[in-house]
Amino acid sequence: MNDQYDTLKAGAGNDLVYSIKNLVNDLYARDISLKVNSSLAVKRERGAFVGAIAPYGYMKSAEDRHKLVVDADAAPIVRDIFRWRLEGEGFARIARRLNDAGVPSPAAYRYEKGYLRDKPSNQALLWKALCVQRMTANPAYAGHMAQGKTKKPLAGGLAEVQVPADEWVVVRNTHEALVSQEDFDRVQAMADECRRKYCSLRGKHATTENVFKGLLVCADCGVKMVRHKNVTPKGTARYSFGCLVYAQNLGG
Repeated sequence: MNDQYDTLKAGAGNDLVYSIKNLVNDLYARDISLKVNSSLAVKRERGAFVGAIAPYGYMKSAEDRHKLVVDADAAPIVRDIFRWRLEGEGFARIARRLNDAGVPSPAAYRYEKGYLRDKPSNQALLWKALCVQRMTANPAYAGHMAQGKTKKPLAGGLAEVQVPADEWVVVRNTHEALVSQEDFDRVQAMADECRRKYCSLRGKHATTENVFKGLLVCADCGVKMVRHKNVTPKGTARYSFGCLVYAQNLGG
């Protein structure tokens, strides 16, 4: 607007100047992206927390926002999740147990504490198996700062991508742990064993095309149904569709 450019009038102003300015602005954005990413990488290597919101069970220190301290209100829930997992309970059952007990989900809890400005949607108000699974795999609860789990350039419009766990930036013993290292390692061993058995059984039959993908929805909440492939020890494959919201919130 400062250059008096009018898109309705052909040849309004100097098009060459506008093209050069756009090019310079694009290069400037890319340069800033590289500098910001480099700065964040240095902080991550030092074990400083650079995320916007602390992991559930922790909060940012009032003295140093790059340091995590225990959230006394949420920490007991995290310890319960690990304890239930060690007792053999599955992720969906743990999520259902939390929902039945009326425990606010991480998103709902952060909204109540003022960490989130917008109120979460209906699904975000529930604990989900995937949320529980990710929590039990997060080294932060054993006292280690694990960052760099996703990657997204600040310029170029590229989508965010997941980074493999062996490429995360992990700095050990940066804050107080909520679970012991022994218990955390036992939970990871359980996850590895379950994954091995699941892949072994699932691999006995090729996965067929899901012809109902995106077509089946829950009659109550409208959420798209998810297909599950179950393979018995004898090798028989069966497919079923279910509502994840109902599966993890039977009392809802």
